Amino acid sequence: MKRICGVFVLSISLGLFVAPTWGQSFDEAVEAFNRGDYETALRGFEVLAQKDHASALFSLGFIHYEGLVVPKNYDEAAKWFRKVAEKGHAAAQANLGNMHFKGLGVPKDYAKALKWYRKAADKGH
Repeated sequence: MKRICGVFVLSISLGLFVAPTWGQSFDEAVEAFNRGDYETALRGFEVLAQKDHASALFSLGFIHYEGLVVPKNYDEAAKWFRKVAEKGHAAAQANLGNMHFKGLGVPKDYAKALKWYRKAADKGH
């Protein structure tokens, strides 16, 4: 649990600015998240995710993994992590590896876990 939280903070700090249609930036969605306004953060991340914003996609995975505002849903978390992991997001690759290792939202599969861990490690994660 601590590992995925730390990864989320790292991802947030590496987020790219995108001018979203909802009138707020990724940084503002993160600020909402950090002050506990998860509903506002979720809406912001969802809009940004439609624009393929990597850190917003990762953030949606985290929100579903933790069950913040939405019911905890490992299937949904794995979907978001996979979408951004396939684009090369190292933290999402590591989290997807953890999910395959533990069988959370995906079948327990050590070969797939290793595949995702290696991809993340190749990026220095």
